[in-house]
Amino acid sequence: MASLLEKASTWMHRDLTLYVDDGAIYATSATTSAATESAIAGYEIALDWLHTNGLEANPSKTELMTFVCWRQPETTGGNTLGARYGDKSNALNRITTVKWLRYLGVYITEDLKWK
Repeated sequence: MASLLEKASTWMHRDLTLYVDDGAIYATSATTSAATESAIAGYEIALDWLHTNGLEANPSKTELMTFVCWRQPETTGGNTLGARYGDKSNALNRITTVKWLRYLGVYITEDLKWK
């Protein structure tokens, strides 16, 4: 994993975190679509590394959540629907867009209410 984390350390405006069998890619941008594209690009890099090292991610557990600044929703966009990523077989795989997710036992909502 060290080589994957080293590769991710060169990314700009996105970050990779890993913990046992959980991982997250955080991406920031002025628009949700640009942040989504950046996160997907990072995910494809991680998938390539996993494949090269005989590992794979579980597509059914791949989720996307976007956050927007409540003070400037018109400049950041809204929810991203229909996100897809490519894999080694050149197939396009759907990423489930969610309004809340669980990461390391913590539930996170798209409005960051932490309920």
